[in-house]
Amino acid sequence: MKRFTPFLILTMILIGQFWACGDSRTEEELLQEIDKLKSEEKLVDATKTMEAFIEKFPESPKRASMMKELAILYVGSAKDYRKAIEIYQAIQNDYAADSSLVAQCQFMTGYIYANDLHEYDNARREYEKFLEAFPNNELADDVAWELENLGKDISQIRLLPSQESPESKQTIEQ
Repeated sequence: MKRFTPFLILTMILIGQFWACGDSRTEEELLQEIDKLKSEEKLVDATKTMEAFIEKFPESPKRASMMKELAILYVGSAKDYRKAIEIYQAIQNDYAADSSLVAQCQFMTGYIYANDLHEYDNARREYEKFLEAFPNNELADDVAWELENLGKDISQIRLLPSQESPESKQTIEQ
């Protein structure tokens, strides 16, 4: 019995420390903390607190918008494109019934693959999934344009129907 007493005491201490380290903040307290951190432009801390919110309050009505905002921070501030894609895909899985939200996340996944990671095969796959699932969505024209111009240099893209390509201007001038 004496051999087990130090082990038991150590175990109780560790459990107590683990329990004390748990985040006891309420949903509202975490939301206020997130707003404060963002206003102070402490974006690394804000992302950590947002992740804590998402994990701690999986049933919150604010969870989906928090996840979307977190993905935007990962793209814009952290430049962690893979983490952003991971979050957008989690939103699609967790909120499959919200077709508008899923469509936005599907679009952003394709967009990140195409424009940030330059992984055109992955972008094409995501964009094609978008068009198959959401052919009448307001973003469908944008997706079709992205697919048409996937991997092209900016000088090869006609932005407006009346815009002449640089090659045709050179031919006219010669």
